[in-house]
Amino acid sequence: MSQKFFDLKVSKVNRETPSSVSISFEIPTELQQDFVYKNGQYITIKHEVKGKEIRRSYSLCSAPQLNEAFTIAVKEVPGGKMSPVLNQLSAGTSLKVSAPEGNFTMDQASKLCLFAGGSGITPILSLLKQALSKQIETHLIYTNTEPKEIIFKQEIENLAKEHPQLLKVTHFVEADANELEAAYHGRISSEFLEQMKDFARSAQNYICGPGPMMKFVEESLANLGIAKEQVHLEYFEAPDEALEDTSDGAFSGKADVTIILDDEEINLEVDESESILAALLRAGYDAPYSCQGGVCATCRAMVSDGEVYLSQNLGITDGEISQGYTLTCSSYPRSKKVFINFDEA
Repeated sequence: MSQKFFDLKVSKVNRETPSSVSISFEIPTELQQDFVYKNGQYITIKHEVKGKEIRRSYSLCSAPQLNEAFTIAVKEVPGGKMSPVLNQLSAGTSLKVSAPEGNFTMDQASKLCLFAGGSGITPILSLLKQALSKQIETHLIYTNTEPKEIIFKQEIENLAKEHPQLLKVTHFVEADANELEAAYHGRISSEFLEQMKDFARSAQNYICGPGPMMKFVEESLANLGIAKEQVHLEYFEAPDEALEDTSDGAFSGKADVTIILDDEEINLEVDESESILAALLRAGYDAPYSCQGGVCATCRAMVSDGEVYLSQNLGITDGEISQGYTLTCSSYPRSKKVFINFDEA
C-alpha cells in the first residue's frame, strides 16, 4: 500500500555533537495510535529540498516505555541532501513524517550485546533503554572517530551510573582516546571480540553502524560460533557491490509487470535494467519508498508470479525472501511476466 505521511511539528532540536542533532516531535492526540512504536524502529521524512522531493529514513532513539518525547537523531552527511537541512531545523517547524516501521526490535532476551558505530547508536540507544527497563544485563560497544563525535555521550554515561549492575559500556575511538576513561584506541578488534565471546554467545547481538564495521562484527561473531539467529542487523547504507544475479539469463528486454497497489491493478512495461520501484515512480504512482538502496524495507512487496533479480536485500531476511517477498527498489524483472503485490506486504 502507498505510504502515508502526517504533518508533525518539531518540539525541540538539541545539538548532540558538532555534526549531529536530536529532533523531537509533538504527536497530536488524534495521531497517537498512528505513532505507537517499538524500540529500534524508524520513520521516514519527506521534504522538498531545492524543488525536489527527498525521502530519508531515521531511527528513533527514544523509548516508548519511558514516555519519552518521540525523537530521532540525524548526523550531517557531507554532500547529503536531507541531513544538512535537518541539522539546521528549529523548533516549530513542521515536517511530513511516516508512521514508525522496521524489524530491528527486541522481544525476548536474557542478555544483550549492542554494537554501535557513529550514528548507528540511534536505534541501539532505544534498545538499550528497553533492556534496562526490563532488567536485562547489557554490554554496549560503541565506536567513533573521536570523543567529540560520540552522540548521546552524556546520556550513556548517566545510564551506566544509574545501572552499574546491568550496563557495561566500552568505547572505541580512532583519535584522542586518552580523553575517555578506559577507552580503546582504534576500531573493534578480533582480540576484543574473542575476550567477550562468552557473553556474546549467551546474548542477543544487535549491530548498527557503517557497513564495514557491521560486516566485520557480523563475520567475527559467526567465527566465534554465535548462531545467526542471535545476530540482528540494521544497515543505514547499502554496500558498494550488488548481489550476484543468479537468474538463468534466458530473459532480456522488457517485461509485462502487473502491480497491485492500494487495491489498484497497474500494468507497466519494465526493462530488465529498471527497478520495479523506479518504473512505478516514473509512471507517476505514489509507491512506498525511502532509502532506495535495499536497506529500509519501506518498499517491500510480494512477488506472486514471475522472477526478479534482487540486487540488495539488507532490508529483509532470507526467510522473507523464501516466502516471496522482495524490495522493489532493488528488484529487476527476469521473466516475461511478473506479478507484484504491495498490499500483501
